[in-house]
Amino acid sequence: MPAQIKIELTEEAKQTLRAVQTLPQHILQGIAAAMAGQNNLTVAHADRYYLNFPKQEPPVPIGLRKISGRLQGSVRASEPVIIGDRVESAIGSNVVYAAVHEFGYQGPQEVPAHTRAVKSRNVYRIGERADLRKSKLSATGVALVKAFTREVNIPARAPIQSAIEDRADDYGKAISAEVAKAWEGTQ
Repeated sequence: MPAQIKIELTEEAKQTLRAVQTLPQHILQGIAAAMAGQNNLTVAHADRYYLNFPKQEPPVPIGLRKISGRLQGSVRASEPVIIGDRVESAIGSNVVYAAVHEFGYQGPQEVPAHTRAVKSRNVYRIGERADLRKSKLSATGVALVKAFTREVNIPARAPIQSAIEDRADDYGKAISAEVAKAWEGTQ
């Protein structure tokens, strides 16, 4: 389950929100607009500080090395949605392995036995015919390696959650300012 980050509002904003039983629509829209702006800044923050370590360097505990750029380019924020008297939004990725890097893959758990192809003669295509196991190389020049299992333990690096936590105060200030601005307009 994704982590939920608590955003603290200023005391003035909290008093304003307590003063009204249900939030007027224009205040909710202001909160949504502030959240959308902060989400965009948070995506950029995650990109810069957590998803962009050079691939030639060893893995780091606080972020990910940029190998292909696929994960880095896939991080997006959803548009804030007003549901009743609250505003919800999310930041995430549609890349399959994003969850493994965000939340980790805790072991020891076994990866099922599988056949893998290894580079040979500078050919990178995977051999598709299993009947070639007698020869060392398939017709495509890729060696087929016997089935194997291994234990995998990938630590959670949480690049998205870390970026949100870094910027939680900025969210609080921006949303508080929108609440105060919207409240002033109603009086």
